[in-house]
Amino acid sequence: MWTKRIHYLTEVNELSDYLKKVNNFTDCIISSFSFNSDQQFLYLTIEEDRTSSDFTNSSSLVWDLKCEGVSDFLMKDMGGLSKWWLHALYLEDNYLHFHLLDGYFSFKVTDFKLGIPYSSKTSIGNDIQRLHIDYLLQEFKAGKNIDETCFSFESDPITEFRYIGYSENDPLPYWAGLCDLPDGRRF
Repeated sequence: MWTKRIHYLTEVNELSDYLKKVNNFTDCIISSFSFNSDQQFLYLTIEEDRTSSDFTNSSSLVWDLKCEGVSDFLMKDMGGLSKWWLHALYLEDNYLHFHLLDGYFSFKVTDFKLGIPYSSKTSIGNDIQRLHIDYLLQEFKAGKNIDETCFSFESDPITEFRYIGYSENDPLPYWAGLCDLPDGRRF
C-alpha cells in the first residue's frame, strides 16, 4: 500500500545517514523493480515486511527510489522474480549495493531520489500531529464554536472514536468523551 511522502532525499550524505537510521533496510522487501538500460533509469520500491510480524492489518511503509544515470549494473545469483528480501542496502562512492537473501545486485548512479514515507512513529509525524492539536486549541481560544469533533488514535480499535465538543447553553460548555458514552465529561 502506498503511503504519503514527508521528504525526498537527493544527496549522498543524506542517503548514507538515512540508511544507518533504518538499519540499511534489513528485512524489507523490494516489491517492484524496473530498469531501462537504454535510458539509464532504474525505479524500485522498498516495503516493510509486515506479513510475519504485524497482525494489526496496518499499512506497510513504502519507500520509492528513482535513479538516473545508472551504469555498471551487476546482478548475481538472483532468486525468483516476485519479491526480493533485502538483507541490507549500502552506499559506497555513488554505488548502491543491494545484498539480498538470495543474490545481489549493484549499480553506479549519478542522480537519485528516495521518497521517505510518512509514519506517525517518526519525529516529523509527531510534529504533524501536534500541529493539528495546536490548530484545534487555537480555534477554541479564538472563540470559534466547534460543535463536535471526532478523532481516534492509531492505537485505538477501528470501531472506537473519541469526541470533543462545545455546547453553548451549558455552564460547562466544553465536553469530551468516547463514542459509547451517552454524555462525556464536561469542563
